[in-house]
Amino acid sequence: MAWRRRPETPCEIVVKEILVSSDAGPECAEACPTGALRVEGGRLVADPGLCVACIACMALCGPGRVRVLTDWRCPGGESVEAG
Repeated sequence: MAWRRRPETPCEIVVKEILVSSDAGPECAEACPTGALRVEGGRLVADPGLCVACIACMALCGPGRVRVLTDWRCPGGESVEAG
């Protein structure tokens, strides 16, 4: 795994993608405080635009069931991979 570092300028963390495994259930949506994970038509649906990267879903759903991919958004366009 590459070393991840925080950018030196004031930046904000942004969610690029939320990966949901096929065995992730409705309890994962219940863990999400923003509605970024919700159940629609019996399926777990992810909306990265609503996610604040609190990672409650990752902590409460179990290993590998939900993965939140993030990045840094910085003034001047600097981008540093966060994970």
